[in-house]
Amino acid sequence: MKNKRKYNNRDSLLQLKQKTIHYKSEIARYEKMIKQYENELIKTNEFDSNQEIARVMINDKKKQIIEEFHNATSFFNFSTILPDMTDEEQELLILGNFIIKNNGNMPLHHPFICIKITPTNSAYLSGKIALKNMELNNELDLNEEQWSYMHKDWKDKVRSDGLHWLKPMHCEQLNPNEALTFSNLNVRIKNKEENTKVIIEGYIFSDELRKGLRSLNNISFQF
Repeated sequence: MKNKRKYNNRDSLLQLKQKTIHYKSEIARYEKMIKQYENELIKTNEFDSNQEIARVMINDKKKQIIEEFHNATSFFNFSTILPDMTDEEQELLILGNFIIKNNGNMPLHHPFICIKITPTNSAYLSGKIALKNMELNNELDLNEEQWSYMHKDWKDKVRSDGLHWLKPMHCEQLNPNEALTFSNLNVRIKNKEENTKVIIEGYIFSDELRKGLRSLNNISFQF
């Protein structure tokens, strides 16, 4: 009877050890599974994080591209003819061009320029400007350069503000890397008073550049 009990106890102990080994094995297996799931979750989170970073970078790049899409530069290319000192009027003559270049990535629609002369009425400006509306007369050659004043009361604006608002009648769209020129710029400056400084500034506008961009240089003379 005693021996039988001993065998029963031994069997129970052996079964307990086997169960313990089994449970430990199961625990190890579950721990391994949990680790795998954690790693997969981390990878997913990293992927999502990288996606978010990439999305932010793309949006920033888009903003940068949008800011750089529409851009232009302009400058005066000119020479001067000094006045004859024996001439009482002593008229200074400026001859040249006002050049605009689209150095953005998108077309500029309906470009126009503004040439400002300070002091007002200190100089007379001329160039390839049509003083009559040639479009109404069907006389406009699209292959020929021609500019016109943008306002009917342009003379009043010139007298009051010294502003010459001009648009090209031959160009409605300036494509990237293309140039537009206001040719035969002719400015006559008369030395009416001593210590007078005359400044000629240029600006470029378009549908996309509503605020305008100042030219890279200006023309200035001190009498």
